[in-house]
Amino acid sequence: MVGLKSSELEPAVEKLDDEMPASLGATKMLVSQTNQLLKCVEEGSWSDCNEEWLHRFRVRLRQLRTLLILGQEFLDKDEVASWQEKLQECFKATGPVREMDVLESFLLDLPDDGVGSGRLAARIQERRTELIQSLQKEWGFGRWTALLLGLWSWLLGEEKKIQEANAIEKQSLEKWAVEVMNGNVRELWKQRKESDFSDFKWCHDLRISAKKLRYGLECLEEFLPIRETKQLLVHLELLQEDLGRIQDGY
Repeated sequence: MVGLKSSELEPAVEKLDDEMPASLGATKMLVSQTNQLLKCVEEGSWSDCNEEWLHRFRVRLRQLRTLLILGQEFLDKDEVASWQEKLQECFKATGPVREMDVLESFLLDLPDDGVGSGRLAARIQERRTELIQSLQKEWGFGRWTALLLGLWSWLLGEEKKIQEANAIEKQSLEKWAVEVMNGNVRELWKQRKESDFSDFKWCHDLRISAKKLRYGLECLEEFLPIRETKQLLVHLELLQEDLGRIQDGY
């Protein structure tokens, strides 16, 4: 199963109907998000762990985890918790490499003294190579693909159960998307009102909440008001950048 490509397994992409039952629509979106992450894994190379690809992979992984949280009301919560733990392990495994990329980018913005900065840049690259080698040993030989194919298979099974149950739902996919994101916006606003920018933990927690809201909006964007959603996404990105700069200053 590990040798199979996601392109050989994924079902035909279908346009989701705003009025379809929320449970079925949410599960179909999760299947689609898993397929997209599988494609991302196929496109990447663990030999050099390209910075741009690694960032794209981690964003896709965050989006999948966020959508899994949003849609867990329609799924087995114990199974969701188990998959979240496995996906979190994936995310943490690539974290140190991403940190080296961020550090290198920060270093490039500093004035070049011709001596110290060059040695530091070389050390960062050396450390990045070491981390990639460790990552290959732990996650090589198709482990990423096998994990995601397992999730893909489980989600397809859940989708089939929902279709066979043929339950009558009053809540449409569009209504669910609006309600669930309204709730997340309110939670972030409440957290924002308790602001303390001198508190590192508060800044970190707010940045994580902003990221989750942003990824949720990106996943459900097609079912939300277009103008308001795009404006909110712009503001969330700016908030993340500002909070990131505050954290970098600690």
